[in-house]
Amino acid sequence: YLSDADGWRYSLSLKNNRRDTRGRCDFEKVQGLEGIYIANYIDNPEYQDNWGEREHVVTVMTFDKGGRWSRISAPSHDAEGKDNRCQLDEGCSLHLHGVTDEWGPFYSTRSALGLIMATGNIGSYLDMSHGGNVNTYFSRDAGQSWYEVRKGSHIYEFGDHGALMVMAKDREPTQEVLYTWNEGRSWKTVPLPGITDVDNIITEPNSTAPSFVL
Repeated sequence: YLSDADGWRYSLSLKNNRRDTRGRCDFEKVQGLEGIYIANYIDNPEYQDNWGEREHVVTVMTFDKGGRWSRISAPSHDAEGKDNRCQLDEGCSLHLHGVTDEWGPFYSTRSALGLIMATGNIGSYLDMSHGGNVNTYFSRDAGQSWYEVRKGSHIYEFGDHGALMVMAKDREPTQEVLYTWNEGRSWKTVPLPGITDVDNIITEPNSTAPSFVL
């Protein structure tokens, strides 16, 4: 619900927001910018009453504090340079994982304005299966446009006010860490001393340092 300036009156903004049994919901503010939010909603809430039917989760964004929600246009091509052929007017869009499932959630930080990283897929709905079609996506303009930066699921973190970004595979052992100094336009690798299971990448709380811990 969206309130008026005084917080006394509320109007419905988004129905059927997806949440888990612990009360966490897929609804996040793009940090450091006013009025921009990312959310997931269930397109078929009646699925719980129909045995065998799966929930259809859709990702939407708003740029006016919830006044209007829209599906996200898919990147024009994937991380390998192939055309995606995914058009909004044909019911195809980009869908991103939130905090209610097992994949990396959409993530932004106040010190890296406009930068968002996430995992997800293109299609009619978000792929919620355990071995699902998950790739890693990045936006450098607060969600106006998105790019598929790597195939597969990754964990990620910002450093040095967003000038440096680091990510690594988080669903299978890896021998390298990827980083970029140019907002994801090109990525370089750092070899690890051995095959490593990367569970998380952390930096200091303000994401201003160029140092990370795996």
